[in-house]
Amino acid sequence: MTRSVPPVALVTGANRGIGLELVRQYTDAGWKVISCCRNPDLATDLHEIKRGNTDVVIEALNVADPTSIDALVSRYRGQPIDVLINNAGTCAGHVNTRLGIGGATLEIATSVVSMRLLIDPMTMEDSGTFRRYDGDTIAW
Repeated sequence: MTRSVPPVALVTGANRGIGLELVRQYTDAGWKVISCCRNPDLATDLHEIKRGNTDVVIEALNVADPTSIDALVSRYRGQPIDVLINNAGTCAGHVNTRLGIGGATLEIATSVVSMRLLIDPMTMEDSGTFRRYDGDTIAW
């Protein structure tokens, strides 16, 4: 059976770095992407991806604010979401982002390709699991 509607991804922290690249790659793969960030008006790169693409939605979301979370949940209640990537955060990792912290050598696009190699084959049986970068399950 062929799916008649595109799969849906919701990405937090979508205005720059890894989140922005996730939006770009999922959009390029034909997904509908709900792109969330604290200040959509300032997310110029995200708006560039959205330009002319009805499958990209930009939403205001502050993951540290329960009221903001509740508002987003209300807007999408009943909407199936195939992949949720909670990327929002303030710490720098090992990926070379605009934050420029730590001398990271891994480029954003390479990091996201690797993440998608782990995420895309997941099924409902994987729901609720935590995974390391290498695919190993982390007990919680």
